[in-house]
Amino acid sequence: RYDVFRQVLGDALMSLPDSSRVGLMHFPVTFSCAQNTTDVAIDELGTNRATIGSALGAITPEGITPTHDAVAFALERLRARSSDEDRYLVLATDGASTVCIDCDAACSFDALDADNEDMIDRIGDSAAESIPTFVIGVPGSQSFRGILSRMASAAGTGRPGCSDSGPTYCHYDLTDPSLD
Repeated sequence: RYDVFRQVLGDALMSLPDSSRVGLMHFPVTFSCAQNTTDVAIDELGTNRATIGSALGAITPEGITPTHDAVAFALERLRARSSDEDRYLVLATDGASTVCIDCDAACSFDALDADNEDMIDRIGDSAAESIPTFVIGVPGSQSFRGILSRMASAAGTGRPGCSDSGPTYCHYDLTDPSLD
């Protein structure tokens, strides 16, 4: 499933002009918490396209899914950038969070549901600050379409005519064969 995403992202990056500013962060590759570090710092694609490609090729996905932590860290980095720049978060995931914020793996299912609601609010707040989030569900995310769609809706980046309850979900669903 990661290979599908890697191919789609690589194709998307190849279509962007060299002047586009892009960076890369990823979920942990072990059963550790998300870190507020980048794989590739935000810079012009003309400078870092090959570095991003190499970094993507080196990632072996496994472990937990600290989505809320990853979103919080990425938005913090984007808020630190000049508001004169266009700022976007692209979140690609194979599902919903498996831990609560601060990598709380002991949180209950009810706490995880509440944490997801907080994350959706955080994404909506960032959209109000002109930092929209584009949500991509990679293969494996099928059972989490509702929450991913709600994230895209809160961000204002939902697909035209979408619904959080389907059948056309608001996020970009790489598991949906009808998505072009």
